[in-house]
Amino acid sequence: MHSHRIHPIAIFLSAILLSGVVSPPAAAQLTESPDQSHGRFGDPMTVAPNLQGYLYGVVKGKTADSLTLDKTKFGVEKEIKLDKKTKYVRDGKPGRLAEIQVGDPVYVAVKTDKKSGDMTAKKILSGILPAPAH
Repeated sequence: MHSHRIHPIAIFLSAILLSGVVSPPAAAQLTESPDQSHGRFGDPMTVAPNLQGYLYGVVKGKTADSLTLDKTKFGVEKEIKLDKKTKYVRDGKPGRLAEIQVGDPVYVAVKTDKKSGDMTAKKILSGILPAPAH
């Protein structure tokens, strides 16, 4: 007859893992501002709060009055209509539709038509996004 005993080392290791004692050393030892020169859209810790409510996607197609975005939260391609009121921001400065290329990652502020579900772009951000003024 075998008795089922839990090995003391297994108990010790489980206790350490569950207690959260083991933490990533890099996070605990961060003493200076991270390098903000990396990343297409800048430092995510400062940029992300300003992009809440924006739809992220990668431009798959482009016409004079619409953008087709891939890799959106919808999981399928999404057509975003453009109109004369759509504002374009490239690298933090006023831009134009002509500067947006297929393959560019973009953030789009959209308004959705309640009846048709069509999305129209109010503002499209592309290029490098500036960190907000603190």
